[in-house]
Amino acid sequence: MYCILINRNMDLWTVFRQLNKIEGPKFFLDSSLNNPDTGRYSYIGIRPNALLRSRGEIIEYQEGGRWSSWKGDPLAALQKVLNKGKSRRLQTKIPAPFCGGLVGYMGYDMGRNLEKIPHIATNDLMMYEQYWGIYDCILVMDHFQRQLWITANDLQKAKELQQTIEASINACHDKEDEDTWIGELSSNFSRETYTQTVKNIKERIRQGDVYQVNLSQRFTFPLEGSSLGIYKILRRINPAPFAAVLSFDEYEILSMSPERFLRIEDRKIETRPIKVPDPEE
Repeated sequence: MYCILINRNMDLWTVFRQLNKIEGPKFFLDSSLNNPDTGRYSYIGIRPNALLRSRGEIIEYQEGGRWSSWKGDPLAALQKVLNKGKSRRLQTKIPAPFCGGLVGYMGYDMGRNLEKIPHIATNDLMMYEQYWGIYDCILVMDHFQRQLWITANDLQKAKELQQTIEASINACHDKEDEDTWIGELSSNFSRETYTQTVKNIKERIRQGDVYQVNLSQRFTFPLEGSSLGIYKILRRINPAPFAAVLSFDEYEILSMSPERFLRIEDRKIETRPIKVPDPEE
């Protein structure tokens, strides 16, 4: 593992908006709410070595620019990729808890691979149930130490990323182009239907059919301009220690969360949910 300290004072948002212009998948794990315990580090990655995605039992994997696909267990495929990454041993002390690996998402529908759940939802957005990029060269910001690092398994890759960053920042003479127009929001629930659904849930709970329901609704709106314009507004008015932009060729995911789901370090597991369940509930 190689580490390069970039002494130049750079604004991380400026760095990402410039790197975002580069084609291909990329990510920004953004601790826009800096906190020594939960928001100390931010990460940026471009040009993943490989991609793994699945929808149902159809698994697709890309490496070296070529896709292959097969039918199987998507969780087993993910474990195989994880095992492949574990074969690399760190030879250098790294400046942050994360120095590269899998970055992406796993959707709720992946739960059908663990439990027998009826297939009643329609995948009208045609999103993948999991989508991962495998990155071995990333940019790390330590907000506490005010240091910017590049970590990589290959020194040449680290130097290439450094040159890309320098070239992108030096070319940044234009004003921010993330101006965005957002139209009127609409929901997949009417007020009447939503109210009746809540009543139905309360009755099902009373009858003992279920004990908890996470009722959600989808809001959609027309958009003109860059999706980064939305994210720029979100990170300004609602900074969060666990925010993210996941950019794939097919779509982008913007996320803002105050919660840490799980952190595993030295065989210790930490979770920071918004609400801690009451054992007597």
